[in-house]
Amino acid sequence: MIVSNLVKFKKSLREAGLIETALRTLHWFKIISVLHSFDFTLKELSIRDGVLILNSFDEIDAPKVSQINGLHISMREIKEEELENLTFDEGMFPLEIMREHYARGLRFFSVFHEGTIVALNGIHMRYAHLSYIKRSAVQLPQGVAYLNCAMTSPNYRDLGIGTVLRTFALCQLWREDYKWVIGAVFTENSAALRWNLTNDFKKWGRISYIRFQGHDFWIKRLTKVGRQSPNLLNNLVTMDHAFQKFPLMVKS
Repeated sequence: MIVSNLVKFKKSLREAGLIETALRTLHWFKIISVLHSFDFTLKELSIRDGVLILNSFDEIDAPKVSQINGLHISMREIKEEELENLTFDEGMFPLEIMREHYARGLRFFSVFHEGTIVALNGIHMRYAHLSYIKRSAVQLPQGVAYLNCAMTSPNYRDLGIGTVLRTFALCQLWREDYKWVIGAVFTENSAALRWNLTNDFKKWGRISYIRFQGHDFWIKRLTKVGRQSPNLLNNLVTMDHAFQKFPLMVKS
């Protein structure tokens, strides 16, 4: 038991860092309750994000067609009124969930293979809806988009489809004059964080939401990029008045 816990502790130190491991340890001893921990990433869009996709696909306003790992795919934005007439591969969002997202203003970009949707990217352009962590919607600054969700059917994973779709979606944002894109993943989702960092997102920092003696707090740990970047994320991570700032800001 002791050896097993020691192995878990070392793994947490390696993957999550000292501060997060300390919070998890306090949570384990029921001294505090760690509600959520997020790694936030930030990407500044440039002409490169538009040129890459425009040089790689067909006409600007038509569905973008490509071939990846022998599969002929097409990509485009899908609208809510289309849902009943679309076919989704297994493991994708249920229609009722997608309708809820549309009602909150989410836009969906999709990959089709043989007429079936096999991957989705959901992006908020005006608000970041944070109900999934029991927080309110936060208005985004002008020119800033929030990557809300991404999903690829289990039958089409590890083929690079998700990366191509994200590239396509970022191109659409660039064409619509968006300047920045925010990504947020749960700290334990190391694969999603690696994907963001591999695709030119920079780690802005980590936010932990904790409960201590009946009060909710947030702890912010900024990276060097976070300290030097425009102050785009503060409203997103701190606006909810239920949370109070914890006096801790350290280098990640």
